[in-house]
Amino acid sequence: MKIKPFIVVLLVAVICSCTTDYNDQITPIARQAGIPLIQVAYTKGNAHAVYEISTVPGIRPRNDGKTVFQTASLSKPVFAYIVMRMSDRGEIDLDRTLAQLGSFTRFTRMARGSYCFQIQA
Repeated sequence: MKIKPFIVVLLVAVICSCTTDYNDQITPIARQAGIPLIQVAYTKGNAHAVYEISTVPGIRPRNDGKTVFQTASLSKPVFAYIVMRMSDRGEIDLDRTLAQLGSFTRFTRMARGSYCFQIQA
């Protein structure tokens, strides 16, 4: 019967029409935040999507998503976020000193009055 191929084509068409165009969602956010050029990469399972969006007429986004950005050190806010999440979950006590949080040999060799025994996480 020809009904099975029709159902498959119809199902694929419905699935494709339901996928979100993230460009339409990212552009207003970037424009409101004053970001001239933004690149967003999304990965879920084996599916990967890269969006590069410009909010300024003079800047053209590349189609391949390979623009090189000069960025600041992003590890500090990411690390801070991880530590705060660990604190929320009760996995780390921010009132303990760095020397109390781990068994670092360099801390154990230091005098009790040194900064590692005073600095809290």
